[in-house]
Amino acid sequence: MKDMSPIAKKFTENWKKAFPGKDPNVNAALGYDSYMLILDAIKRAGKADPKLIRDQLEATKNFPGVTGSTTMNATHDAEKPVGIMMIQNGERKFVDVIQPKL
Repeated sequence: MKDMSPIAKKFTENWKKAFPGKDPNVNAALGYDSYMLILDAIKRAGKADPKLIRDQLEATKNFPGVTGSTTMNATHDAEKPVGIMMIQNGERKFVDVIQPKL
């Protein structure tokens, strides 16, 4: 994908080292981001207390991840950019990224 962030480039490089011949898909990237988001909340909470971790997840703003920046909104939904892909002649093509209106 064009204009890949340094985080996404590093993730892709590490993925290809671990799984030669297999490109990472969106589920791998989102799973990695979810793990890192929770790890970040635990670190910010200072200890493994569920309430403190929840509070830190709620407070997440502009978390940099493989799939872009994530901000948690008032209804606890993750607001983040969405990549649009198109299948043309049997091949996936990147179209654009839609940014959330925060």
